[in-house]
Amino acid sequence: MSSSRCGKRRRWALLLLLLAVIGGGWWGYRVAHPVLTPVTRRLLPAGSGIIFSANGAGYPAVESVTDAAGKTVCALLDDRCRRVAGVPPMATLGLVSPTRRTIACGRYEGKDGYLVTPVWRDGKPDTGSAGVLLPLSGMITLTDAGAVCRVPRFLHTPNGRKIELPAGVWPGILGTNEPSLVTTFEPTATGPNVVIFDLSARKPKKVARLAVASRKRMLNDGMFYRQRERFLVVPGDDMPTAYQHERLIASYGAPDWQWAWGEDGTVWGMDPKGHCSLLRWRDTTPRLVKLPVSYTRGDTFVELSPRYYHNIAAFTPLKAAPAVWGDGRLIAVTETHDIISARTAALVERAVRVVARDATMPYRARVLTLYRDGKRIGTFQTRLHPLPKMASIRFSVTHATLVRTQSYAEHLAFTKDGKHLSWVIDAGKGVQVYAFKTGL
Repeated sequence: MSSSRCGKRRRWALLLLLLAVIGGGWWGYRVAHPVLTPVTRRLLPAGSGIIFSANGAGYPAVESVTDAAGKTVCALLDDRCRRVAGVPPMATLGLVSPTRRTIACGRYEGKDGYLVTPVWRDGKPDTGSAGVLLPLSGMITLTDAGAVCRVPRFLHTPNGRKIELPAGVWPGILGTNEPSLVTTFEPTATGPNVVIFDLSARKPKKVARLAVASRKRMLNDGMFYRQRERFLVVPGDDMPTAYQHERLIASYGAPDWQWAWGEDGTVWGMDPKGHCSLLRWRDTTPRLVKLPVSYTRGDTFVELSPRYYHNIAAFTPLKAAPAVWGDGRLIAVTETHDIISARTAALVERAVRVVARDATMPYRARVLTLYRDGKRIGTFQTRLHPLPKMASIRFSVTHATLVRTQSYAEHLAFTKDGKHLSWVIDAGKGVQVYAFKTGL
């Protein structure tokens, strides 16, 4: 009897020891790999659109959702990626300034033009501003001061004035981080010049004319940053160039690099091998600094924001990129992990299909990792669902080709103050929107 009791006690002791080892290992793993807790977790219907700040590379500002009846509604988002209270949803397209200080809705008024009305300004609803009717033939950009419409030879300003531009100046599409500045392009034989005007004075004043080292006649979407007399032109499809006022300092990277930027003016690039570098353009001598992160070559993720390379043969989506803030103080990066092996997932699917004909097993996950001051703060993951079979038509110079496309999409960004990180991801089952506190 005593021996059986001793045996039971020994087994219980071994069981408790095993549980303690498992629990201690799990606790140790969680200490070494803390989990990020989202302050916002939302799921939007498949096909929903997000408008980002900083000319498409910044933080989520407006969401566009289409219901089952085909009705589309646009709503403003706050730093936690929640719908802003007190601002009714817009039934028309939303326009976002580069810093999110101003958000407007645009409405087509037939042949009369396009009516742009501010609905949000400096952190609160704008109910007193009148709409501005702009010509349909122009390129409309929303600055912090209001809507700017650029047509050949003329510039329509936020205060309703019509300014004549010098001959040969083309409409531009670079966003700026200052409310009073607007950019236009001046094509030359050696490449485009970027001409910057200051609209704050009674008569618009030309601030600078910057020669861009580019073989393109026009530059694609991008940003123009200014800090005192230091200027930086960051095209969406070419190398960034730094200036000391109008004096060119240097261009950085290579033509085949992919560049990204944030609301706070941080700029970083990725080379074809996946290595990331930070451009410290505010320093006395601008330079590239390697970042301790990379993105995976051959990954099935593309950029969710509608930014594209200017390519004659096809519009190629950008690769999904990390997010950087504060010249590298905060870094967010994603990568794909296998939850279980593909073979195990296939076996499970075969077993499940006995009762469910179209069963599929998500066996991969997208993992987000946040770094602060060089230390890993935590991770968060979401499962990747099998993508539906989709087809697109890719146009070349001579013919069109039907291409099977299977790509997930995502976008990472920090707020201007660095206090929040957003992760918008289409993982095959709707558009998932997450927001995290960074701890700053």
